[in-house]
Amino acid sequence: MPVQFLSENWPLLVGLLLFGGFSYLLIDEWGDADDAADAVMGAGERADRATGEFVGAVGALVAGIGMIGMTIGQEIASTASLLEPIVGQAPVVIGHLIVAGLGYLSLTGVLGLSAEQYGYLVILVTIIALFLRYGRD
Repeated sequence: MPVQFLSENWPLLVGLLLFGGFSYLLIDEWGDADDAADAVMGAGERADRATGEFVGAVGALVAGIGMIGMTIGQEIASTASLLEPIVGQAPVVIGHLIVAGLGYLSLTGVLGLSAEQYGYLVILVTIIALFLRYGRD
């Protein structure tokens, strides 16, 4: 029940949290301010600093995750470049191993390929593999 309530009313809860946070800042600034305008200005400045730091932290997190993803991609590309001499010698065999793997994934239900789509895939991979094997100068 509480999870359903939270999932259905999350905008209301976020709004209440923001209202409560700004109310806290306003009450905290009220004692130091000369009038209501100064209290609102002080609370607004504090809220601006807090959200600016949050946005900066989220930006740094996203950049860090992106850099990790790029590093993983570079390592995969580096590993694939080591396989190039093997694939260059036998592209037909490698192509049909790929087709066999896709067929297995299709039979187990991971890929939702129909028999017709799988047939087109076999033809496409065979054409590409034969072109790579015999299309060289």
